[in-house]
Amino acid sequence: MGIRFPPRVRTLDVAILLQSIDKHIGFKIDFPNPFPGEGGLATERGIAAYRTPHAIYQAWRVRNLAREIPDAKVLEIGAGLGRTAYYARGFGVSYYTIIDLPTTNVAQALFLGTVLGPDAIWVLGDPIETQTGRIRIFPPSWFSDTAEHFDVILNADSMTEMDRGHAAAYVEKISRKPCVFLSINHENNAFAVRDLCDPRSLVGRFPYWLRKGYTEELFVFSGKSRRAG
Repeated sequence: MGIRFPPRVRTLDVAILLQSIDKHIGFKIDFPNPFPGEGGLATERGIAAYRTPHAIYQAWRVRNLAREIPDAKVLEIGAGLGRTAYYARGFGVSYYTIIDLPTTNVAQALFLGTVLGPDAIWVLGDPIETQTGRIRIFPPSWFSDTAEHFDVILNADSMTEMDRGHAAAYVEKISRKPCVFLSINHENNAFAVRDLCDPRSLVGRFPYWLRKGYTEELFVFSGKSRRAG
């Protein structure tokens, strides 16, 4: 039996790599770390944590989906710390709303308020007239009740982790008005997001290249509501 050699590893200069990313996406990327002890790749621009490349990619996808829509309104359901919202602002997305659990809302407000400044975010209790131009942060109950329309809706790594009934309620609400819905979720859970949607609304489906086992599914809803099952 022949000797097996390990695969050749190509090393990259991180600074050069970041400059290449800057050139491709159109602005200088950075990695704010307001919380001490965060792990990841150390760079001269901060520590690039595991979730950072996902957030940059997801913000890029959102920007591209919203590019042809004047003053596009973007909604993210389940936003983690809010990194995607942070990078979406770098891409020029000015109308961004987050829906998440109340305790996670606190972490999002802390992260975004620290790295962008308190005037960059809006939370329940702030004056209504100050919402414009801020990243708005809401609990799920607000989304259930609102009549607002959103042009692009993102859910990454959470909808198929929910109880199916809760996920179906989200999809039914999303489908009531015309929008584009991008789902990035695991393929091996009890259900997939496409199982909750009218099959005719699915316009794209392919592997999520940043994470094994995850799939991007792109839906276009006409606004004619169909009860998800």
